[in-house]
This record gives sequence, C-alpha cells and structure tokens, in this order.
Amino acid sequence: MMEPGSIPFFPQRPASGGHFRGQLGLTPQLFSLKYNGWMGLLHLPTKQMWNRHGKKLSIENDFSAAIEQLYGDRYAYDGMPMSDGAKKCEWLVCEALQRRHHLGQGSLFVIDYMPTGKFSDEDWSFAMRQEWLSNWIEIHPPWVKPTPDSTMLISNQSISDESLVEMWNDIPRLNEEWGCEFYEGFVATQASSPYKRQHTANNKCSHIIKYRYDN
Repeated sequence: MMEPGSIPFFPQRPASGGHFRGQLGLTPQLFSLKYNGWMGLLHLPTKQMWNRHGKKLSIENDFSAAIEQLYGDRYAYDGMPMSDGAKKCEWLVCEALQRRHHLGQGSLFVIDYMPTGKFSDEDWSFAMRQEWLSNWIEIHPPWVKPTPDSTMLISNQSISDESLVEMWNDIPRLNEEWGCEFYEGFVATQASSPYKRQHTANNKCSHIIKYRYDN
C-alpha cells in the first residue's frame, strides 16, 4: 500500500444549530454528544493521520496505541454485513483527544468513515455506516469517563425530545463532575444521509447540525 499524498476529500462539517431547544423538522435524525477534541482522519492501511484541513497531523505519534488498536481490530474482523466494498474502508473520521483537557488523552473516538468507492446512496446511509462500524468498534457509553489511549465509536441514537432535553441539561453537571469541558453539546445527523464529499475545508453540511451548549 502506497502512502497517500493527500486526503481523498475534506471531512463533513456540521452546520450550527445554536442552543438546543428540541428536534427540528420531521427528518429522522440520530443524535450523538459532541466531544471536545480535534477532528482527525486516520488512513488505516498506512496508519497515518491528517487534520480536517488536509495537513498531516503533527501529533500523530500521540495516538500510536489507538491507531494500532483500530488497525488490528479492522483487519481481524471478517464478518462484514455490508457489500464487499465495505472491506475497502480506508479512512476513519475521528475525534482525537489529547491536549484540550485531561480525559482520554491519546484516544480516538470514531465518528464515521469515508466511503471512497462508487456505491449507491442507500448503501452508504449514515445509519448503515454506523451499524457496520459497531461490528468491530466498541460503542462508548455516553456517561462513562474515557480512559487514555482508547478506541471507541461515538454513540448515535434516535432519542425522544424529552430524553434529549434531559441529556442536554445534564451536560454541565457531568463536565463539572469530570473537571473539564468534555461534552460541548449535541450533533444531529440525518439517518438516511450519504457521506457527502467536500471539496473545501470550510463547507458546512445542512444534514448535520451541531448544537453547542455555550451558544
């Protein structure tokens, strides 16, 4: 496997939804908590990392243990529930935890992956990508304090407004208990959305909405 000269396209970035006041619209959405980290792109075959601007990640070595874990687990897993194209997964989109706070340092929490082949939108819906990833990456329970050098999948769930509001109101309490701003809010992603390829680093996607607690 040759080293990639660049990322295939830029990662998706969410549009701003401001302060959370309940789900908007009727489109089915999956909700995750927004972690306070850097977006990092991991090229699994070569174990190299890039930032969201398409530059090599300068602190890549800080994640060496997590990279090895993801590399080993990915190539040990052979029970692919999706098409053979899924076996060609090369790029993982991660939340990289290291220097913004003391929790989970050296950890990579997987957000999604970039399908780089030519497949139908239905094959590559966000919900299906999440289901496939959960077969070989353990899902992080949202209220469990992360440990250093860990690799986990960020939980995405279909949640009622009542439960979401309860979780939203609990974020500052948990951050205070853990002694840092670990959770910044929510990210809502349309369950049926394909991975939309971005050709610039600053584009924001309307099918992904970020709600920040400090807005």
